[in-house]
Amino acid sequence: MKRILQLSLAALALLPAFAARAWTYNDGDVLLIFRESELPNTFPSPNNDVEFDLGSVANFLGKTNGYTTTVTGWNLSQVQAVYGSDLTGVSVVLVAATSPTNPSPTAYLSAALPQTLWFNGVEPYNTAYDVSPSVWQGLWSRINSIGTRPGLYLPASQQAAFYSFPPSSILSYDSIVSSGGYVAAGSQGLTYADWLAQFGGFAPFTVESVAPASVGFLAVASSTAAVKPLDAYIGTFTIDASGNLTFTAGPPTPVVTGITRSGAISTVSFSTALGGDYSLLYSTELGNSITWSPVGGALVGDGNTNSLNYSEADAAGFFRVVRNQ
Repeated sequence: MKRILQLSLAALALLPAFAARAWTYNDGDVLLIFRESELPNTFPSPNNDVEFDLGSVANFLGKTNGYTTTVTGWNLSQVQAVYGSDLTGVSVVLVAATSPTNPSPTAYLSAALPQTLWFNGVEPYNTAYDVSPSVWQGLWSRINSIGTRPGLYLPASQQAAFYSFPPSSILSYDSIVSSGGYVAAGSQGLTYADWLAQFGGFAPFTVESVAPASVGFLAVASSTAAVKPLDAYIGTFTIDASGNLTFTAGPPTPVVTGITRSGAISTVSFSTALGGDYSLLYSTELGNSITWSPVGGALVGDGNTNSLNYSEADAAGFFRVVRNQ
C-alpha cells in the first residue's frame, strides 16, 4: 500500500490548470476513478479517491472491433500526486449510466478480467447479465451521485476539472458506493473491500481492477425478462503501471492457452469473452494462402478459459480459435 500525504480540498485550488475536460457532468458521461486497493475491512482507505469526467460514453460506442485510441480528458499528474509515479496496486474503475428516462436505460461498468481479480477470485463474467429495474436504479443513483454531488456541495471556487476526495467524504466514490462505508450485516458475507468491488452489491460482476490491468467495459441494461440477456461487451480499457490508458473496441481476441493430446484426440484450451460463438479451426500446414477448416463444434463464450476437442490422425497439425460474432 502506498502512504503518501493526501491533498486537501483547499490545496486543489492551488494546482496548475491542465488540458482536461471541465467537470460538467451529464447522465451518460464516463467517470474514471482511481482509489486505494485497501486490505479487507479497511475503512477509510489511506489515500484519496481521484475522479475524472471523460465525457459522453457515446465516444466509445459503435466503433469497429479492433479500433484503438488513447483515452484523453484526464490528467495523470493529478493521480501521481496522490499515489506516486508508479500506479501498480491502485484500483481503477470506469462507470457511466444513461438517464432513467432513456428509452433503453443502460449502465456501463468496467469489469475485472480473470487475471486481475484481487479478492475472492470469483469469475466476474459468470454473472454478467442485465439486471432488474430496481437494481438498475441503484446503479444509476450512485453513478449520478458521483457525478453531481461536487456541483451540489462545493462552492464555485472549489469546483474543478477533476476531484480528489478522502474516502470518508460524502463526495467520494468510496462513500457514495458503499453508502458511507456501511456494510449491512448479512450482505452476502462481503467485506468492505468486496462490497466496493461489486459497486455496493448492485453490479453483476467485479468493477475494480488493480493496475496494471486490462478491464472489460460492459453495457448493463434494465430488463424485466425472467431470463436476463447477457451484458453487451463494448470494449477493453488497458492501463499500465505508468498510467497510459487506451481503449480497444470489441471483445478481446481469443488466446490459446494450451493444447493436450490423448490418443487421436487433441484438446485446445482458449480464453473467451462474454457472449459470441467460438470455433476451432485446423490445418495441416501454415502459410498465407492455406484454408483453415472449422472442426470440433463451437461454444458460447462466458469469460472463462474453455476448450474444444478434435480427433485427427495426422502426425502434426495446427489450430486456431476464432470468435464468430
